[in-house]
Amino acid sequence: METRGFHVEEICRWFGVFPILIGHAAAGQTMWGSGVEQINLAWLTLYLGPELQRIEQSIEKQPMSPADRKKFYVEHNVDALLRADSAGRAALMSVQVQNGLNTRNEVRKKNNDPPMAGGDVLTVQSNLVPLDMLGKLPPAQTPDGFGVPKPKEPSPGPAPSPAPAKKPA
Repeated sequence: METRGFHVEEICRWFGVFPILIGHAAAGQTMWGSGVEQINLAWLTLYLGPELQRIEQSIEKQPMSPADRKKFYVEHNVDALLRADSAGRAALMSVQVQNGLNTRNEVRKKNNDPPMAGGDVLTVQSNLVPLDMLGKLPPAQTPDGFGVPKPKEPSPGPAPSPAPAKKPA
């Protein structure tokens, strides 16, 4: 039985795949948890990423004409493979929305969530102001992330003047 386990690990080594990715856990290893998430990321970064890059370069070099290379590019979309890194994915989506790189609905679409009303506006972190409104409105009138103006707050009246000091008699 130990020989069979060794064969599985040896074959994985030949193909550059971590044994845990094919369901083979060594003694004392778990198949769940953040460790497996990190193994997936390492595999994507160290093995699969360079392989995909070689394939992309090969496609650009051989089947594409110089004219096609000016119009098209080859790129593997590995977003689905990165879904396992939930914390990193959430941080990336948050940064993209807060810095005006993606709209809320674009991020929701990547997660297969339905669009939300007003979610097609690019916003930035300061007050989630639409990009086209930056610097155009005073802060009290700045729209929120959905284009709805904030209500004006009543201005306080003049400050009461201090009572006059009494003169000694």
